Amino acid sequence: MNGRYLLLTLGCWLALILPAGAADPPPGRLISEPIFGGQCYLVELGREHPERLLLIHGIGNEAGRNWDSVLPELARRYHVLVPDLPGFGRSTRANRLYSPENYAAFIDWLLRREPEQPTIVVGHSLGGAVALAYAGRYGQDLAGLVLVDAVGVLHRVTISKDFVQKRLHFDGPFFPEGAQGFFQRLAGRLVEKFSPPRDDLDQVLASEKLRATTLDGAPERIAGLALVQTDFTPFLAGIRTPTWLLWGENDTIAPRRLALLLQGLLPRAELRLLPGLGHTPMTEDPAAFAEALDSALTTQPQPRPRPAPPAGERVGICNGQRGVNFSGPYRRLEISNCRDVNITDAYISTAVIDRSLVTMTNTVIAGDATGLFIRASTLRATAVEISAATALVADQCRLDLAGVRLTGSRTAVRDEREASTLVFSVSTLKSGGKERPIHAVVVLAPGEEL
Repeated sequence: MNGRYLLLTLGCWLALILPAGAADPPPGRLISEPIFGGQCYLVELGREHPERLLLIHGIGNEAGRNWDSVLPELARRYHVLVPDLPGFGRSTRANRLYSPENYAAFIDWLLRREPEQPTIVVGHSLGGAVALAYAGRYGQDLAGLVLVDAVGVLHRVTISKDFVQKRLHFDGPFFPEGAQGFFQRLAGRLVEKFSPPRDDLDQVLASEKLRATTLDGAPERIAGLALVQTDFTPFLAGIRTPTWLLWGENDTIAPRRLALLLQGLLPRAELRLLPGLGHTPMTEDPAAFAEALDSALTTQPQPRPRPAPPAGERVGICNGQRGVNFSGPYRRLEISNCRDVNITDAYISTAVIDRSLVTMTNTVIAGDATGLFIRASTLRATAVEISAATALVADQCRLDLAGVRLTGSRTAVRDEREASTLVFSVSTLKSGGKERPIHAVVVLAPGEEL
């Protein structure tokens, strides 16, 4: 494994998210656009309606045609715009920097061409990431936002680890129980160690020559690499739009974790799972998707409730067990030598995790001296808040922290005797009254603090 690993992984990932073909498309037209300096193919329907609906597709040359199944009904109520994003479909393909930020600028240009209308933006896969970038940078007046199986947002190391780990299967008779988990964790560590430096990949994206030699100048490869290189923290901070998250229940490309992350970070977001569907629900079951989309367009999303603090002295204990679930209020939570522990919708005063594998979602830990002490363990935390004098104390751990807010009146994070690796995705550290966003891989040495 070497520095080209992430690019190879990305190529495999892109091959999986390219959508299938569609039926004959409605007619459109080519328009010249100034952001990428080419022509964009645009389908426009229902121009007589007062409310505008913009549909943004994902990676793949079917482009806007993936929305064809829902267009006739939508055009009866909305002024519908369906562009083929520059670089895809019937739009100009060129060696350009197809980044979420540049696509957001393109969407802003496209919408400003006409008189202002109340606008709802719907984005699928890569289009979901573009919709987030647009809403955070330009879309303060958006009437609504619908994200369908969006990709990106998580740190590129986390995305690569997820892709590799999901494809390691050791279920045969020659592998002992637990072998799959061992090799998945090993693969994750190798991804962390051998992923190319961020600056190197940024240089590839910034150079037309390097994009040509490294990525063959292919729009789908450029867009994919630019997506995983993007830190969405500033975009997410600017979003105030009511947001629906429509997610295929069986989506293996955009993990449900990402939906839970967005649900936790956005101020008013609601998740609706689509039973039996995967990454492209609009082509897998057009009728079911149309019903879900109609509901999202006509009802207001409700935020996920924040866990309530404990009123009693409830203590949760896991000792040498597997598959234990915790939720609700706890004065103290103690987990020792356990596997596949899930902590969801919990409020904990103090937590201790020792030699265990734990997943934590939509949880608050509010302690006095230490919020969470974790040793020789692996933790995957999503949409979690931890606060105390020292919010998190780690010792020889691997922590995957997405949408996590660590607040320490003295320090946010401290490592003890053995080094720990922390992968932060769109998270926040607050220490000594100073707050900063963090989207990075950090290796903490013994005694080091954040």
